[in-house]
Amino acid sequence: MLGAFMYLVEGPENGFNNIPLSVYWAIQTVTPVSEGSLTAKTNFGRAIAAILRILGYAILAIPKGIVSSEITKASSNQQNKKICPNCGRIVHEEDSKYCNYCGSELEA
Repeated sequence: MLGAFMYLVEGPENGFNNIPLSVYWAIQTVTPVSEGSLTAKTNFGRAIAAILRILGYAILAIPKGIVSSEITKASSNQQNKKICPNCGRIVHEEDSKYCNYCGSELEA
């Protein structure tokens, strides 16, 4: 949608020859690594490009950091759990002495 809008703003005289090319430009602008073969020439087009760059980081980079942080946290929590020798449950905290489910004593 922003690519089509950019086609209307910049137009063929500024290199945005058709809507598919403008959509391709929008995809390149949103992603952190872009080729940069097509750039906005008007001030309004440059403002749209700047907003699109910021949106790209918000859409791609921030969620990626959140997901990797949660994966790291989940894997470290699994390593600190104790396993009950009686019932086999794994959800005990590292400092637990007794099983939360069957009450059996946990190994140190």
